[in-house]
Amino acid sequence: MTHRRRLGQAGYYIISILLAVLGIQKKRYEKQLSLGDKYLAELDYENAEICFEKAISIQEKKAAPYLKLAAVYLYQGRTQDAENILREGSQKVTDNEGLENIRRTWKSWRSQREFWKAM
Repeated sequence: MTHRRRLGQAGYYIISILLAVLGIQKKRYEKQLSLGDKYLAELDYENAEICFEKAISIQEKKAAPYLKLAAVYLYQGRTQDAENILREGSQKVTDNEGLENIRRTWKSWRSQREFWKAM
């Protein structure tokens, strides 16, 4: 077997392993989001929080778990935690649409908070 052919096979195996790992990560991420949604619908905020935190640890550049975790915090009256997680998300999320969703949510929430403080 030639040196070039062995390198080609090694590259193929490395790419196959990377794709498998990425597929596993995506499934773990989606499972945590789904479980978090289930717990949130059941008003089980503690377990929803755990799931969304795990989703962030798996895919910290995705907007959805930051937005959902912020909602969990707001439902519990933990406004500072909600603001902090949205701020963290705005620094880590990389896709423009997700980043815009975080910024829009944060801006809307802050406006509502200012409105209620003025009342």
